Amino acid sequence: MSNETPGKILVMGHRGWPVKYPENTLPSFKAAFDIGIDILEFDVMLSSDGVPVIMHDHTLDRTTTGTGPVSSRTFAELRTVDAGIKKNPSFAGIRIPSLDETLDLAMNYPDVILNIEIKDDSFDTAQIIMNALAQRHMEPRAVFTCFDAGILHLIKKTWPSAKVQGFPAKSLRNFIEGGNGTYAVMDYVGIYIKDANAALVTSFREKHIIPGVWCVDDAVTAAAAIELDIDIITSNDPDFLLRFLRERKLHN
Repeated sequence: MSNETPGKILVMGHRGWPVKYPENTLPSFKAAFDIGIDILEFDVMLSSDGVPVIMHDHTLDRTTTGTGPVSSRTFAELRTVDAGIKKNPSFAGIRIPSLDETLDLAMNYPDVILNIEIKDDSFDTAQIIMNALAQRHMEPRAVFTCFDAGILHLIKKTWPSAKVQGFPAKSLRNFIEGGNGTYAVMDYVGIYIKDANAALVTSFREKHIIPGVWCVDDAVTAAAAIELDIDIITSNDPDFLLRFLRERKLHN
């Protein structure tokens, strides 16, 4: 997920392209792929019968016609709720995608990196994700993200070659201080744009951690992000961000 083109900034679609499409759905992902994002970010948790599904919230209420915890429903039950209509009636009938469906779609876009957030802070979920990636030989394309530092440590211990993204210490649960602590296992850091400053970005670069910021959805914030000299910008509106960067010769 590093930026190998000097002077260029990578664009990460946050849950796809949720400004225009229902978040964390296959249409949102495909649309983001098609406009040229570099990285797709999405969230994974398990259904009650152990199927990895793509959802950000722990409950169904905000984005679907269902209610209650995602983890209390079987995959078959989760597929009965509508994950599109709350965004717009034109999206009626869209379903919560499985991880398998998402990876199968991503296989058609081999240059896009997958930033996979483990939403339920479960190492079991990480293992299931890694198995699904391995079946498709997609491990090199994946970055694991979690707000629980303990999970990041377990991932690195189990799969030393795996790439992980963490966050500044104040945003991580179970953060470990010191030279062999959490920062030592992080390949990338996601900094909330309102917390980002030049000194913080520099401090991560000095630790050989690649910095990115989230979420950037307007011109003022995008200009501020560029001034920070970061490698990756995450956006809910990747179409806007791609156009903004291309106008400034900061994206291909």
